[in-house]
Amino acid sequence: FFFQAEDGIRDYKVTGVQTCALPICADPQRLLERLKQRCPPGVAIGGVIAARHWHPDFDLDGIPRLDLSVHRPAEDLAKQLHPALIPAPSGVPPILVLHTLIRAESLFVGTEGLLWADPAEVLLDLQELRLEVQGEEFTQFLRRPR
Repeated sequence: FFFQAEDGIRDYKVTGVQTCALPICADPQRLLERLKQRCPPGVAIGGVIAARHWHPDFDLDGIPRLDLSVHRPAEDLAKQLHPALIPAPSGVPPILVLHTLIRAESLFVGTEGLLWADPAEVLLDLQELRLEVQGEEFTQFLRRPR
């Protein structure tokens, strides 16, 4: 159920990546809504959704998948979001990716009742999605003085 991060992008603090799919077509947006209803502790939104949180002008239509950074044991989280979630078979694009982190602090930021993955984790999610142009745009945004 847990796999090492593809391409060795993540460092030793990420213990593994869990990819999930549904046996039927599903929408990552629906999983996000379920997450918002449950607000589990130690779970932060990452990926494209968090990129839009940190950079409101982030340019990408749709949500290819739901990326979550998890600062707690995550074995049951996928089933909490949707009981039909199964590990994504090889070659099947996942709709949910859980990145389990082991750190002294999560580095998550809370707003609007949700936790958001830190920008460095979000950038790694964009790289894993092979969104090079958007990743570069996000990096340039982060470099701007605030």
